[in-house]
Amino acid sequence: MFFSWSEVYTSMDADEFYALCNFLENEGLKIKTKTIDNLRNRILTESLLGTQDRPVMYFGNDRTNRKEYRILVKNDDEDKAYIAINKFKRMRRE
Repeated sequence: MFFSWSEVYTSMDADEFYALCNFLENEGLKIKTKTIDNLRNRILTESLLGTQDRPVMYFGNDRTNRKEYRILVKNDDEDKAYIAINKFKRMRRE
């Protein structure tokens, strides 16, 4: 099957992302991760288009928090992953 993995979690918090990855693996789930650097993508686009001006959205934004972290699991494990993620969130609140 071509799309055999589903995205189950997205975060901008690296600490939470890595903690959740470890938790899911300890729960017996096989995961894949994807990291997207949104600022780098914008700078590449600006350099290709020849614009040097920064968009208005950059002003006042914390540019240190620019990466997007994603967790994917096999389609068959999607329900188990959501249950484990909720369990992880409850444990972190306590």
